[in-house]
Amino acid sequence: MSANKLDASVLRLDTVAEVKRIGERLHGIVARDLRRRGVVVALSGGVDSSVCAALAAQALGPQRVFGLLLPERESSGASSRLGRAVAEHCGIAWVEESIASTLEAIGCYRWRDEAIRSLAPDYTDSWRSKIVIARESGGAYSFFKLVLQYWKPNRVPLGVIVGLAWLDRLVRPGAPMDLVVLVRPRPERPRPC
Repeated sequence: MSANKLDASVLRLDTVAEVKRIGERLHGIVARDLRRRGVVVALSGGVDSSVCAALAAQALGPQRVFGLLLPERESSGASSRLGRAVAEHCGIAWVEESIASTLEAIGCYRWRDEAIRSLAPDYTDSWRSKIVIARESGGAYSFFKLVLQYWKPNRVPLGVIVGLAWLDRLVRPGAPMDLVVLVRPRPERPRPC
């Protein structure tokens, strides 16, 4: 690969050598630089934390790695299930501690709700919400969309999609916003038996 061009050759790795190199460096940082006997890895059930746990268990030994699962009230149940599976596969001890009450106590959910209400005044905490990353049509920059879903009293699902040019708009009321659209999701199709 040339110095100025990013291409598929960056994916050609000697994985055994890379795992060894990462493991040696991790061992050096933990044992020599930090003078610690092990590490704690927060396990989300995702790829990044799973790879970190596996590399740490291989480099330091599973007895020197501790997995920490930190679900909160909006975490997917799959996150904890996958995090436990990773810990068990790597042979590391783990504990699960909900952080929902802590996030509630320090105001995280309240701040989030206030930010969303600045964009969708009818929002209540009974609605479902998530932030998704999107690209503008030319692909030059990414922006964020806040997706809100709620149900009317007659249980007809409606959704609110709020496209944001900058995530800052959620915490900085003056930041620009590129669109607000109300949409009705497609009706669910009957599932075959």
